[in-house]
Amino acid sequence: MLIRSLILVATLVVTHGACAKSCEEIFTDPPSGGHGNNALNLPAGIFNNVKDLNCGNRGCSPVSSAFLPGDYGFDQGDFNNGSRITTNGATTRLYFKSLSLTNSSLNINGDESDLIIYVDGDLSIAGQNTINGIVYVKGDVSITGKATIDGALAAGGSLNISGNGDVDFDDDIFEDADFGGLCTNSSQADFHLQFEYSGSPLACAPLQVTVKACKNANCSQLFSGNVIANLTPVNGTGLNWLDENKNTIGNQVTIVNGARTLFLRQFNQTPIILGVSSSSPSSAAFATTLCSNGSSLSAANCTVSFAEAGFIIDDVETYANKPVSAAIMAVRRSSGALECQPTFANQTKSLSLWSSYLDPNPALTGESLKVDGTAIGKNQAGATPKSLSFDAEGKARVSVLYADAGKVALNARYVGQSASSDSGLIMASTNGNMINVPAGLCIVPEASYNAGSNGVFKRAGDSYSVTLSARAWLQNGDSNFCDNPITPSFTMTNLALKSQRVTPAAGVDAVITPSVYTQTQGGEMRLNQSLNEVGIYKLIASQPKASSGVPLETHKYLGSNLPIADGISADVGRFVPAKFRISGQSLLPGCSAGDFSYMAQPMTLGLTLTAENVQNQRTYNYLGSFAKASAAAVAENNNDGISLSPRLSALPALVWAEGQSALPVTTELSFARPLAPAIDGPFDNLAIGIMVNDNDGGYGIVADPDMGVNSMGDCSVASGGCDALQLLTTKVRAGRVVMDNTYGPETAELTMPSRAEYWDGALWQTNNLDVCTNLNASLTSSVDNPSLGYVFYPDLTAAQSVTRTRNSAINQGQFSLMWQQLGGYRGQITAPLIVPTWLQWYWSWDGISPTVLANPRASAFFGSYRGNDKVIYWRERSE
Repeated sequence: MLIRSLILVATLVVTHGACAKSCEEIFTDPPSGGHGNNALNLPAGIFNNVKDLNCGNRGCSPVSSAFLPGDYGFDQGDFNNGSRITTNGATTRLYFKSLSLTNSSLNINGDESDLIIYVDGDLSIAGQNTINGIVYVKGDVSITGKATIDGALAAGGSLNISGNGDVDFDDDIFEDADFGGLCTNSSQADFHLQFEYSGSPLACAPLQVTVKACKNANCSQLFSGNVIANLTPVNGTGLNWLDENKNTIGNQVTIVNGARTLFLRQFNQTPIILGVSSSSPSSAAFATTLCSNGSSLSAANCTVSFAEAGFIIDDVETYANKPVSAAIMAVRRSSGALECQPTFANQTKSLSLWSSYLDPNPALTGESLKVDGTAIGKNQAGATPKSLSFDAEGKARVSVLYADAGKVALNARYVGQSASSDSGLIMASTNGNMINVPAGLCIVPEASYNAGSNGVFKRAGDSYSVTLSARAWLQNGDSNFCDNPITPSFTMTNLALKSQRVTPAAGVDAVITPSVYTQTQGGEMRLNQSLNEVGIYKLIASQPKASSGVPLETHKYLGSNLPIADGISADVGRFVPAKFRISGQSLLPGCSAGDFSYMAQPMTLGLTLTAENVQNQRTYNYLGSFAKASAAAVAENNNDGISLSPRLSALPALVWAEGQSALPVTTELSFARPLAPAIDGPFDNLAIGIMVNDNDGGYGIVADPDMGVNSMGDCSVASGGCDALQLLTTKVRAGRVVMDNTYGPETAELTMPSRAEYWDGALWQTNNLDVCTNLNASLTSSVDNPSLGYVFYPDLTAAQSVTRTRNSAINQGQFSLMWQQLGGYRGQITAPLIVPTWLQWYWSWDGISPTVLANPRASAFFGSYRGNDKVIYWRERSE
């Protein structure tokens, strides 16, 4: 059942003069100066007869350090020695001819919109000073040291911020702060106060009144900051304002988060006029107080009379579509007493019942209020007759049900009849407010997780859509509200969005963006959101609540304590990484000093891979069965678009923990020779990079790729694009070691010239880049060993031996082996030099192994003279 409501609107304007600029033009992000001497309009006479304000660690003098809202003018302001000032939840404006700050904390526990400081001259802020507020300096301002301002800063002159000084701008100040006419605040251009109550007030019962702080003209948006309002009429004999618990309060009230429910008690029938004498922030236009009865605004509707007799209908709270019992009590004021006494005791009367929409008005669906299962009329002209039986206490109980969310009122009216001997009696109802709260929220993602396919849903951080709605009650114990009727009239700001991790079991919780949303009227709404982590989740839409389960004061729907159950989605996922970032990378050639490697020679690689979301944030849940990615090295020479990647050795399998995997700097990577006995190279501009395969459909690749081995030139403009991150460009060459035969008398140490060679594409050349190769020249056999390549001709005797050493380190690819015999050995020794595989070659010493790598061999001849290369024939002649 709905009750006709009375809505009162009051507006107040405080004028200081015409503003040259808007507040938004003056207080900017970042802070700005150069606004001139007349940017703000000061209250008239603010600096008349002013005194100094001195504040230290024991408080302030001559006034308290706890400031109420309003304007305060001072000559010199001095804050020092750990001084603090506080505000009480609405805007305090302090005006100083000059100001000094030393180790002070101003409004540090209050909101930035609660304090405005104006300085008529210059201001220097240094050291440990903290201000939560809005600061304007008419002259020059400088901030140094560790001074911080959270809120806003502007200057008429110059503005300088240096050192660790910081200004953290808060754009909420324009909605929440009361600038008191200093500048034009377009964010509050339509701000006004509006009052709602229902029915015809009774002189023996308090009347419930809702005071709303409206942000826009039709009050569809409420003011989020604190508002202090002075209500009229003021308390007096037989008239009192009461708080939510019906305790007497003054007529100055604080309205938090846009609305407050109060009670007004009037013991006589003298008409009163409801309104607002002043408010902070000020109303947009305080001319005539306008009042609404739910259908029209007029000054006449502001005059309210309290009747001697009528019906008091219970104010009830219930869930949308859930019936609730409400009492209709017929009462009249007792003679000589300020209380109600029952009438119509033990009688049956026919009343006219109808409903009124209060919030929203009109309702979106035009839903009817039902009384005892019957829909009743929506206005007095269409009222529904209803016969009610009143008990001994003058009460009749009815069951009321409203299928939508919102606030409606049940109205009752009785007109006496001659047949009942009460002709001329007219009784109307008061209160009868019915708040209908959605039973639960519903959140449905665009797709749910399919355990059978275990497919990928989105990359972490990618946008996806959810459908959000509020749903009505169907049965107690319900936990899935998405199949319940929608409540299209419901709207609420700052509802919470979060997630519940399903898998991995051990991991971090994901962050949903946005984390809050506004449920708009009309039923279902679509919202794009993203989730920052890897895994499978349930999405949750919720009304913020205290640990007790009761909604927070800032999130009560129409002031009701009834909680709205969370909406919990089906499982959503899998979410996978969007990219894999390489960091700490190093790749050293086999010969770092020469900046080259031989084919098949290990290079040393090290790097860390981090799985990231679209926003470049680490995804810590990329682990266990979710972590499937592998890494591979890729290569091309001269950026010619011919992939040489198959010739690079495989990298070890990645082991993932908390979204990271590391290859130690000792990881080996080599570039293979072509298929034996072929030879190619050199690759003197070989680019080597890392490509990551997510092994999960290609959703994630290496981050910031700059290499594409299958494209010539700039891969960023090629059709295939870039898919790898380049680590370095180096030289890779086919190599071998070659030794020359050596000859000499058995009495001499023989020198065997040796060298490291590389294939230049046509010929073998000495590799003058090689300054790294380190070989062991020792002989490993002193007898014939054909399988190893050792041949002694003739054999060594027991008293004979031969040694081989290296006389120096390799230099520009060349080195020498030194041979020496002991025991008078004369003959030929053929021996290999043990070299690493990358310096072996297809020597085919046996004549049948052209594809088998082998060590180089050469012979040393003791007791032989090699001769001179320039002599073709030499003979000894005796005369």
